[in-house]
Amino acid sequence: MAICVIAVVGVAPCQCFAAFDYASKLLGVKSPTEFLETSTEHARKQFEVLPEQTKELAELGQKAIRQATEPLKAGAAKAFRPIG
Repeated sequence: MAICVIAVVGVAPCQCFAAFDYASKLLGVKSPTEFLETSTEHARKQFEVLPEQTKELAELGQKAIRQATEPLKAGAAKAFRPIG
């Protein structure tokens, strides 16, 4: 579970930097066209990064679930082993 938290914490700064970069670029916008170009560029960059980050977080979530259920599987195997 700690791995998932570390991964999320690792993704958050990337998103924060992107948001601050976007905000700083918006401060320099001088026309509606420039605003649309800046917004489109920011959205494109975010959509490029999204699949990779989603895949990484999903893999880490699956790993955490497997690790969390190992004790349950081991206990169930002991409790339901054949008598003989």
